[in-house]
Amino acid sequence: MEFFLPFAKDREEAMSVLAATAQFIGNPVPAPNEMIYTVHYVHNGAQMVATVGEDVDPYYKEAKPTVIAIFPPYYNGAPIKVCLADRGVARGEPIYVNGDSQFITFQKG
Repeated sequence: MEFFLPFAKDREEAMSVLAATAQFIGNPVPAPNEMIYTVHYVHNGAQMVATVGEDVDPYYKEAKPTVIAIFPPYYNGAPIKVCLADRGVARGEPIYVNGDSQFITFQKG
């Protein structure tokens, strides 16, 4: 899968939103091919999957559930950060996922 951000009209807007989101959540801006496309993790004993462009698990009860971006851990032991509109992009804290979880990054495009 080639890198994209949902709702961005073009790559320029996607990169701008990526940079603003990275700054908001306190992460460096990774290269697009280092961004995570999908992550499989366990939360409170339940298997969950978060994928860019798809809705997060209903467990989270989000009004705007679409996953906008998933940031890789920026240092050893740091969490993966799953960002939704109201959790890490426009406001609020992202969903924190254990950095040891299984994930797939975007491909070089």
